[in-house]
Amino acid sequence: MTKQEIIGQWAEGRLVERIVEKVTRKPIEDYYKDFCQLIYLALLEKDDKTIQGLQATNSEAFYVARMVLNQVKSNRSPLYTEYIAKRRECTENLEKG
Repeated sequence: MTKQEIIGQWAEGRLVERIVEKVTRKPIEDYYKDFCQLIYLALLEKDDKTIQGLQATNSEAFYVARMVLNQVKSNRSPLYTEYIAKRRECTENLEKG
């Protein structure tokens, strides 16, 4: 199978979405939908052997969980800089009035 076919199967099975819900312990919110797409994009940017190796060893869930955890816990990740920080800023501005 090609890398795109493998990731397509993962997307059909909602692999990333299920892991994001487990890691964040929240239902998928609007910005988490975008976050899931960022993870799929990052997977598509990996080389073919990496993705094929993950599928061959059934370790794709662990690999994706590590990707998600790294993004969620970092204050320099695209998730934080593009969504969480901006959301906090908007909330603070609304509270100031």
